[in-house]
Amino acid sequence: MEKMEQLLKEEDFHERARTFIWANIRAYMPGLEKAHTISQIPNEVDVAYSRPPQPSSGAYVEDLASFESSREEQQFGL
Repeated sequence: MEKMEQLLKEEDFHERARTFIWANIRAYMPGLEKAHTISQIPNEVDVAYSRPPQPSSGAYVEDLASFESSREEQQFGL
């Protein structure tokens, strides 16, 4: 417990936590604000949950947005 208490006081740990949260947690997904925009997302039957886009891809940001929106649709039955 002492180690965790010490880590929580360190700025380096705070920065690592911010980086992790920014990279892994999404609170807003463009296109998922309203029911009618959700219904316009194409239904992809074979969503690859374990194969995210390659970070080295030139279109990584766009591929990631598409991947995330298709996962949300499949997960929540939208």
